[in-house]
Amino acid sequence: MDEAIRAYREALRINPNYADTHNNLGVALAEKGDFDAAIRESLAALRLSPNDTTAHYNLGRIFARRGELAAAIREFEEALRISPNDVNAHINMGVALASQGNLDAAIQQYQMTLRISHNNKDAHYNLGVALANKGDLDAAIQEFQDVLRISPNDIDARNNLGRALVQKRMNDEVR
Repeated sequence: MDEAIRAYREALRINPNYADTHNNLGVALAEKGDFDAAIRESLAALRLSPNDTTAHYNLGRIFARRGELAAAIREFEEALRISPNDVNAHINMGVALASQGNLDAAIQQYQMTLRISHNNKDAHYNLGVALANKGDLDAAIQEFQDVLRISPNDIDARNNLGRALVQKRMNDEVR
């Protein structure tokens, strides 16, 4: 990672107004755990190219990794304003919303993702988790089964499917 960071910094020394390089440097710095510097680089990219969907998305991911969910959501919303069908922005916004406890809004983001990309296993998986957390076990089971249809060896989906089936059986026995 250090070599990539050096290469990006050298590119910016040559051309300090190259938005993509600021964006890429921000991602590399975030991977290294230097979130303050990563945010500075992402903001520099956005000053140069304010409608760059990728830069807004990457800044959202950096904020999310720092636990700044409201800031992350704002960046994902901006990415989606520019590019409404950005699957990754929908999924990551859903994850941030779910982390805030806003399961209904998270579910909407995952459902939007599936309208755009109906075989997106991450959207099915995250939707399943959110539905299970809301107590809608039948729908959660269906989502985990959809993940396994797409990716039969997905251990997390198998585990969560098992958990949802056990919980459903326990709930049915109580009734």
